[in-house]
Amino acid sequence: MSNVEDRISQLEATVARQRTTMNILTALAVGACVVAWVASNRDELRVRKLEIVDGNGMERFVAYAADNGDASTEWYDADGSLRLDAFTTGDGDAAMQWSDAFGGIRLDVFTLASGQSSMQFFDQDQYRRVDMGTLENGQASLQFFDRTGQRRLDAFTLPSGQASLQLFDIDDTRRVDLSTLRDGQASLKLADRAGQERLDAFVLGDGNASLKWIDAGGRERIDGFTTPDGQASMQWFDDRERRRMDIFTLADGQASLQWLDTAGNLRMDAFTLSDGGASMQWYDTNETVRVDVFTLADGQASLQWLDPEGARRLDGTTLPNGQSSLHWFDGAGRLRMDASTLADGQASMQWFDTRERKRLDAFTLTDGVASLQWLDGGENRRLDAFTLEDGQTSLQWFDQGGARRIDASTLAGGQASVQWFDTNERMRIDAFTLLDGASGSVLYDAQEKPRAGFDMNSSGKVGELRGR
Repeated sequence: MSNVEDRISQLEATVARQRTTMNILTALAVGACVVAWVASNRDELRVRKLEIVDGNGMERFVAYAADNGDASTEWYDADGSLRLDAFTTGDGDAAMQWSDAFGGIRLDVFTLASGQSSMQFFDQDQYRRVDMGTLENGQASLQFFDRTGQRRLDAFTLPSGQASLQLFDIDDTRRVDLSTLRDGQASLKLADRAGQERLDAFVLGDGNASLKWIDAGGRERIDGFTTPDGQASMQWFDDRERRRMDIFTLADGQASLQWLDTAGNLRMDAFTLSDGGASMQWYDTNETVRVDVFTLADGQASLQWLDPEGARRLDGTTLPNGQSSLHWFDGAGRLRMDASTLADGQASMQWFDTRERKRLDAFTLTDGVASLQWLDGGENRRLDAFTLEDGQTSLQWFDQGGARRIDASTLAGGQASVQWFDTNERMRIDAFTLLDGASGSVLYDAQEKPRAGFDMNSSGKVGELRGR
């Protein structure tokens, strides 16, 4: 039953609308006939005001021209509410307004004599929600407003070729600004609630691009950019806008990370090169390199320390073949100490004097030999201490001519001996002890023939002296 009543109500509403439409059409037809009749009997129809009413005598259409130059056409609904108003003014303005059933303007389109034109949309509470227009100077804009009438979005173009899109918060503070310029520049800016720009991103017509971070005080803190030649960089600034860190890459593949102090001095620089090299350098307050760490594409690696004058004082290096070394230098750049290992397992440590003459050489070999040698100012070996893999140890003294003069040694079997030699390296004295506790000594002549000696057995008994 409810469905039938609903359908009857719908039919009654349809009939009422049709009746109203017919009344309007009839009135318009009558008016047209009058106009046609008048036109058929006269050359023109001149009236100051034209009104068309419906069957109830309600004004539905009114057209008039006023003495001040205004002219208007008005459309009314069946309840007498003005729904459409199109008019021009004596000043040269023209407008058309659409209203809702409650008399509230919902759409307003106008042009002014100055050349400005606009179309505005209003909500049911009469708040302007959309406004689009052009100005006489060629500017065009589109604005959106919230339900309180507050502007929230503004899009516009300027005669200069600039185009912009701006977003505002509920306090009318611009928070986002997106724009392009005629020269090809484009930018995006973000602001905080106080209106302070905090992020600025832009590209230029020549291909440069940048992204900047700004603090609440308006100070630039980070700047990242790229250039058309392939360079890319990011810089950090402190609260006084002093650059403190810089990261960049170049088109050739080089990359770098730099740290600066508050005075703007470079203090640390880490970088890689396109050929595979990598380096990290530390600087003092005078921007003098003090520490340099690097690797090369061939596998070489190095760590160097330098003094305030830039002189190398320490250099640690490894090579692709497995060799490694550590060098010490004095203030004049002279090598004073060299410690190294070879790929085959040999290790060495050498000391040099102020004339870079080797004075001390300590090394180990892969076969188990270990040695420590002292050299004089002419780099002649004067003392040699070594051990062998089988357990033998020896301490040898040499004279300035390089001849061995004393040889003290122990053997793996427990024997120990001290031998003295003359300048021609002929043994002249041999003193020894054996594993069983026996000991003895022998004196030799210039032809290394034994001439005298004695021995002592393990019980302490001294044997007969021999000699000539």
